[in-house]
Amino acid sequence: MADNAGQDESESSRGDSRGDSTPGDSTIEDTLRLFDDGVTPSSREQLASLHAADQADVLSQLNPEVRALIDCGALHSKAMLIDRRSKVLSYRMTSQCASGSGQFLENIARYLGVGIEDIGALSLKADNPEIVSGICAVLAETDVINMVSRKITTPNILKGIHISMAKRLAGLLRMVKAEGDVLMTGGLAMNAGFLAALQELADNDKRLNIRMLAHEKSQLAGALGAALWGAYRHTCLREKEGLAPPALARAS
Repeated sequence: MADNAGQDESESSRGDSRGDSTPGDSTIEDTLRLFDDGVTPSSREQLASLHAADQADVLSQLNPEVRALIDCGALHSKAMLIDRRSKVLSYRMTSQCASGSGQFLENIARYLGVGIEDIGALSLKADNPEIVSGICAVLAETDVINMVSRKITTPNILKGIHISMAKRLAGLLRMVKAEGDVLMTGGLAMNAGFLAALQELADNDKRLNIRMLAHEKSQLAGALGAALWGAYRHTCLREKEGLAPPALARAS
């Protein structure tokens, strides 16, 4: 459903819920040995700040020089700034409308008969992208149905969708005053076409001076961040109880 103009994005009412604490010396590799699977919950209201802090924790290891992050997941997208200690300084998240989400893109790809892994490559082949509604997922899907009936090519439809989604994320990045290198995390970070569309918009926007980056572990950033924090808290609790830190299970 379409959002009201004043309700398009929301901001966390607090920064990092963990104060000035940091995950210590834990690393992604150490955490993956401690945990078979790290899963971070995400909800719009109560857990948004916690999820942001999870992302911030892992950003310092994926790319220590980056101070801005845009997380593009299945349900929401989030932009944030962090300091050198991984504390969240500024945070914005898209509204409840699904038109800027990975789930929306997946639904469109299914309708077009395109595999998720092929979306990015096809989008990069577009020569005349057809822009869709960026306000409402229902309207955008109606636009796509109309485009198919008008024989618009699949690459041009996908590039148009990427541009529409990227406009919302560019707005989030402006709100948090991102500049310089920005790391994209979440499943959409693996979509080269979407990454290129966001960079293209940023290059044409005088209010943004950014360079979009992705990492091979970008899709796992939220889960890895939660696991890193879990490992740190587990160690702290053991030390508080007078127990030795947990031994890492080394790979055979």
